[in-house]
Amino acid sequence: MKIYDCFTFFNELELLELRLETFYDIVDCFVIVEADRTHADVPKPFNFYEHVADFRKYLPKIHYIMDRSRVPYRGVGDWSLENHQRNNIIKGLEDAEPDDLIMVGDVDEFPDPATLKTLRESFTDPNKFVDFIAFYDTTPYTKGKLVPFHSGMRINNFLDLSPVGCQQNFHCYYFDWVCRHLPWSGTVIGKFKFMKKPQAFRNARESLPRIVKGGWHFSNMGGIDKVLQKMAAAVECVELSAKDAKYLDRDYVEQAMANGKYFQTAAKFVPCDVSEIKLPTLAAFLKKYPHFVRAR
Repeated sequence: MKIYDCFTFFNELELLELRLETFYDIVDCFVIVEADRTHADVPKPFNFYEHVADFRKYLPKIHYIMDRSRVPYRGVGDWSLENHQRNNIIKGLEDAEPDDLIMVGDVDEFPDPATLKTLRESFTDPNKFVDFIAFYDTTPYTKGKLVPFHSGMRINNFLDLSPVGCQQNFHCYYFDWVCRHLPWSGTVIGKFKFMKKPQAFRNARESLPRIVKGGWHFSNMGGIDKVLQKMAAAVECVELSAKDAKYLDRDYVEQAMANGKYFQTAAKFVPCDVSEIKLPTLAAFLKKYPHFVRAR
């Protein structure tokens, strides 16, 4: 049995480096799909290909899919290009077996490596358990709060029945900004035999049982230029900026980053210690890329 880490890629070169370094000894294969157009149908370079020399040591485990497809784009709010790009993950899974574990997410959604190690250990040790949040309890006693509970099943047996999602701590702009009140539903992990299309895996993430210690979502990282590039490229961001051009204004975005405000959403980010993020590779990463934490 193998573990495949599958994700779409835009221009997040630093986060990709962190991801490959973090998971290289845990997963068997990385499937990276990059398109030559943004999700708003604007031409872009193949950024991974242009920087492939920087990732030489990780190449033995990488399946890189260059997506040159031409999909009809219906304008602002159309998810067709993003969905098509994600579905091309299947091209990197030609050697996958039915019981292999497939992770489908975005490059900035990091499952907890400790949890992934537990999943890998479950291949040979049947007595491995993972804590889940499986539903919203709407009884009057719990007032709709998420109720975590032990699955009561060995994780490998559970994965024979259903994929699982990852509940992730939501960090935005910087590693030391975190949203305490709105966790992120991120990476989906399931056996290949359940995958009809990768996008269908992704679409199920809100309704699947979720791993409590599911990792971290590192959104809009890399500085003001990276944020502005995403605002002009990602479907939900283009929808926002089409309604109000201020979301493409450098001064406005810089102020949002400084104040920990995620634009029009209810998410509010507060300072945190990066030691909360249990990535053994993070300290070295931040030493190399200090602009991923807020300036003191």
